[in-house]
Amino acid sequence: ELYKAGPDVDTKAELKSMGLPNNILKALVRDLSGGQIQRVMILLSKITNPKLLIADEPTTGLDVTRKREIVTHVLNPLNYMASCQLLIV
Repeated sequence: ELYKAGPDVDTKAELKSMGLPNNILKALVRDLSGGQIQRVMILLSKITNPKLLIADEPTTGLDVTRKREIVTHVLNPLNYMASCQLLIV
């Protein structure tokens, strides 16, 4: 397996931390905005504990507040984890 979210992941809390509604779990991709899709992908990268994460402009198109939250609460912690290498292009 390349990735798997652990049983200890609180999905609703993680969604809330990214500013996403709980009903997004049942939404189709076509129903999501570009920013929502971007935040879902960033969230997936956080909860699946990747060994390598290549992020190509991960915060492009997001507002300043969201950019700060994502860098502070998602990307920086991933970068400091011993098991994850982070490359931001």
